[in-house]
Formats: sequence, C-alpha cells, structure tokens
Amino acid sequence: MARTPIDVWEKQLDLPSSAFANLPEGALFIFNGTEAPADIQAQNVTGAAGILPNEDSYSFHWSLQQPLEVPGGSVKILDTNTFPIAADFSTALVTIKPGAIREVHWHPSSDEWSYFIQGHARMSVYVAPGSARTFDFNPGDVGYVPQACSHYIQNIGTEDVILLEVLKQKQFTDISAGQWCAPPSPPAFTCTLTNIERAQARTDPAPSAEGHHPSVGREHRAPVQGEAAGRSRPGPRGAQRQRQRGIVRAWRTRRWRWKWWQADW
Repeated sequence: MARTPIDVWEKQLDLPSSAFANLPEGALFIFNGTEAPADIQAQNVTGAAGILPNEDSYSFHWSLQQPLEVPGGSVKILDTNTFPIAADFSTALVTIKPGAIREVHWHPSSDEWSYFIQGHARMSVYVAPGSARTFDFNPGDVGYVPQACSHYIQNIGTEDVILLEVLKQKQFTDISAGQWCAPPSPPAFTCTLTNIERAQARTDPAPSAEGHHPSVGREHRAPVQGEAAGRSRPGPRGAQRQRQRGIVRAWRTRRWRWKWWQADW
C-alpha cells in the first residue's frame, strides 16, 4: 500500500485520507487487532459470486471429525478425501498412549515431517542398507523421515504423545510391518528368521571359559576387500604376486576350457 498513491486507495476502498495517515513502514506479521465479534457471520462478507461450495472451502473443522480408536491411541486423517482443496498435502493427527508404540511403518511415496505437540517420544529411523538413528522428541520438536525409510514412534513419557505426521502427497498412505509380514506364508517367514539366527550364531564368537566375550575390550576392523579375515594385509610385493597368480590361474582356466571345447567339438 505504501508504494501506491493514497488517492488511489481512497477511491479503491471508498475511505477518507485520514484512514491512511498511520500506515506502517514495514511488515507487521503479528499485531494487536480489534476484538473479533462473537458471531462470525457479523465478520463474513459474501461476494457477488456467492458462497464457495464445500469442495472448494478453505477451512475444515477437524475437531468435529471422529478419530479412529485403537488399543494404543487414536488417529485422525486429513487429506483430499476430506479437504479437497489442499491437493498437495496430507496429514495425520496421532495420539499415542504412555508405553504404546506407533507401529513400524514407512511411506513409499513421500518424505515425512513429524511435529510433536505434546508428550515425550522416541523415534528410530532405518535407512537401507545398514544405517539407523534414534532420537528423542519433546513438545515443539520436528522430526524428518526420508521417503520409504522405516520408522516407529514410542511414547516414553507419562502423558499422551500427540503429533502431526505431514506428507507431501494427495492421500495419507503408509505400509506397516504387519501388512508387509502378513502376505508371506508362515513356513517361509519362520525359515527366514531361523536362518538369520543361524547366521548370527556363526558370526558371534562364543564366550570364553571365564565368561568374558572375546570381543570385549578389543578393537575390530572389517577386512579390506580382497583380504581374508584373520590374515594380515599383504605388502606391495605380496599384492603383486597375488595379481600375477590370479592372471596365471585365469589363463590356465581359459586354456583348459578351450581344449575341452575343441575335444568335444
């Protein structure tokens, strides 16, 4: 308004020049206004085009929506199914009771912003193939989860945790660990878990006679590519000999294959 002549605003708004005597020099952002009327209809102004239809409404009374109640809390979903004009965002208002957990899940189509309104929560995020971090959150904190990364939220306090899960997509969707584990047959799932336990048992050294674990108090380094576990890394000459031996073995293998092919033909 400050860059437009006052006489233009007088004609535009049909107001006297005194109404523009105290224009602020910069943006106010938030300021003390006049007391709002008790009846909102006294403040509403309907234009010549009439009232907006519900699907084009700029407001949604989320407080009137009935939540989905589950044993560990409740959830309300707000997306294009209930608030069509907000076409690029969806959110869930999640309540987690003390000791309960928002199940392990991931969002296949969007990152997630988590805004914590109430309570004390703990969230672990797993990023494939082998990275994971755990964070604690208090009221006013914001968490971020990359797309398709599995995570869970645990209530570690004594009051309900209330948070907003915000996605940048038309509909609020996720895939839970329960959904992902349900389709495989029970034998296949049991076999997978059994093999994981066997592999872990092979890689974990057994405790000594004194009851101490061999890895306690020792520093371990993962073998370098091409280095056998438990052997020292070869020096420059040793590495050269290994390369030469590999070349000879490969040449002999190719020569044998050629003779076999010739004899067979």
